[in-house]
Amino acid sequence: MERPDNLVIVIFGATGDLTSRKLLPALYSLSNQKLMPEKFALLGVGRSELTSAEFRKKIEESIMDHSEEIEYDFSHIPEFTSQAEYFNIDYASVSDYKKLRSLIESLCKKNCLKGNLIFYLATPPSIYEVISTNLSQSGLEIPSNGFRRFIFEKPFGYDLESSRKLNMK
Repeated sequence: MERPDNLVIVIFGATGDLTSRKLLPALYSLSNQKLMPEKFALLGVGRSELTSAEFRKKIEESIMDHSEEIEYDFSHIPEFTSQAEYFNIDYASVSDYKKLRSLIESLCKKNCLKGNLIFYLATPPSIYEVISTNLSQSGLEIPSNGFRRFIFEKPFGYDLESSRKLNMK
């Protein structure tokens, strides 16, 4: 299987239970299997006030506590977590998204990434609209270079009408 292009994975809700129990161990497993890009950055975004070092420690604990593989190689955890940064955000603040954009741009430059972004929303569906609207207003959803992908972890909208409304964002 071919490795994906280099990218930044931006996880909204990075300190939540879903991210801790499922997403981070899965990403580490993909990395161990050489199914992650050669170069990538992992950017955790959330309301919790953490430093990047504290976030990296949470990633390590998450991998150690919740990995589901029978034989697991934990030797690559330091290399995996070294690619991680954390950004504290007020989901409703457009200015925070502008700061987020600057951080993403600097991560792309620092790591020689192509501007490919995956936005993973591991948040309650009630804030999908706020996040997607603010990503749009800050210019993050428009690919100036690279691609943009959005992953919504939970139901997308509450009914057909709200799903269509979110799709228009």
